[in-house]
Amino acid sequence: MAAHVTAALVVAHVNGKVQHLYHGDVVPAGIDKGSLANLVNLGFVSTDDEVAGESDVERPAEAGPGSAKEKWLAYAAAKGVEVDAEASKEDIVAAVTTAGH
Repeated sequence: MAAHVTAALVVAHVNGKVQHLYHGDVVPAGIDKGSLANLVNLGFVSTDDEVAGESDVERPAEAGPGSAKEKWLAYAAAKGVEVDAEASKEDIVAAVTTAGH
């Protein structure tokens, strides 16, 4: 189930690490389920029932503003591309591109 951040900023545990997610970000698949449930209950995150579908997720910039690793992790998750949270941004971009997104 895809989820999107509706608050300005949330801090979540993703794959055992603390990650900052910003308004509009897709919540990564590796988020701790307890963190996700708490964020949904607080109204900081919406499920895919309440937001646009995967096809509406825009590819982040590869350099400059909007090109942060976190944006690429969220984009990969939205497109169903499995990547390691420890991977470099370049490796994440390559995985997403190889997957055809």
